[in-house]
Amino acid sequence: MNTEPLMPQSPFQKSFSPGRSFLILMGLFLLCYVFANIIGILCLSWIGGLSVFQMQTMDLTDPKVLLAVQVGQIIGAVFAFILPVIIYSIITTENKAEELGLKGKPKVLTMVLAGVLMLCAGPLINYITMLNGKLPFPDFIIHFQESADKEQEAFLKGQSVATLILNICMIGIMAAVGEELFFRSAMQKILIKWTDNAHIGILLTGIIFSAVHVEFLGFFPRMLMGMYLGYLFVWTKSIWVPMFVHFVNNGSAVLFSFLEERKILPVKIDELGSDKSQIGYVMISTVIVVVLLFIIYRIENKKAEIVVS
Repeated sequence: MNTEPLMPQSPFQKSFSPGRSFLILMGLFLLCYVFANIIGILCLSWIGGLSVFQMQTMDLTDPKVLLAVQVGQIIGAVFAFILPVIIYSIITTENKAEELGLKGKPKVLTMVLAGVLMLCAGPLINYITMLNGKLPFPDFIIHFQESADKEQEAFLKGQSVATLILNICMIGIMAAVGEELFFRSAMQKILIKWTDNAHIGILLTGIIFSAVHVEFLGFFPRMLMGMYLGYLFVWTKSIWVPMFVHFVNNGSAVLFSFLEERKILPVKIDELGSDKSQIGYVMISTVIVVVLLFIIYRIENKKAEIVVS
């Protein structure tokens, strides 16, 4: 596989070791994460009309409170993920857009196949999630996960068209742009240089990507998704591809929930393959994923060979 570093280092960037770059990035993330939480609190106060004490037991069925959380998360995503990368790139590199993979021009065919793969991977992901949930977890993790699931359910339940659009912006667009810039454009490149191995760098980034979401009952499927996005970035050298695939994954989940609630879809997509009786769907999903993954790799590998020749 093509495991060469994504971009050549500029003389300016060589003054920063991978270890120092990682500390700078994480320091900026923690600082901006604090600001993101402050913004979230302010949104709950100004839009939701809640006091600090009421925030501990806020009612997400209240439309004002739910709107406050949604707006806070959209703005918070900018502060927690996008702003640290902007500051980091200013500090560590001269060719900011190129280093972040923003100048890479992806093939339309690659983007289409990569998005289709993400959709077809649903039953396989659900099956792995089911297996992940059978691992013995402490009670506090289970309770934490249940609380997170209730919050997610509140976002997706009873969506109007306006709420659907807002959720797609929050869960789809902002998460895709912010997290891919942070984890793939910045962190993964640092870890690949640090370990001098693309596979290890992608694996470590996938682990951190999943851990940051603090959803341990779905840790392994999210880690695998992060690794898939990581390989797409390495193969295509364009952050637009993993951004698009990330959006397809998150945006489709929001849209499917909207359609399921209105009985437009006959089955719950997020549960397809999660039962042993549906192993056929899992096997078909696995075959499609493997075939499309190979095709995408070959397309991008040939592209690299043409450039070299």
